[in-house]
Amino acid sequence: MTETTFKKDWLRIFSPCIITSILTIIAIVESLIELNKSGGWSLIGVIVGLPFLAILLLIDFLIKFITKVKTFYIWIIELMLIAIIALVFFQLMG
Repeated sequence: MTETTFKKDWLRIFSPCIITSILTIIAIVESLIELNKSGGWSLIGVIVGLPFLAILLLIDFLIKFITKVKTFYIWIIELMLIAIIALVFFQLMG
């Protein structure tokens, strides 16, 4: 296995949806930790975070396992979809 193949594999595994999913999990865990201190208000972070996590993982699964495109295209497609999801969320909430 060459070094470029190794780098491409890591870039394919840690795509934008996976990186954002990790950050979402951290936010959910932090909200759960702060649950007692906030008087229950941090539960909103969990309620908002779980659908985001599900959507991100579904997008990642669909793009990687169904379409079989190159790593570069996975990154571009996932970044665009994350931006669209964020814009839709902020339009609905704001």
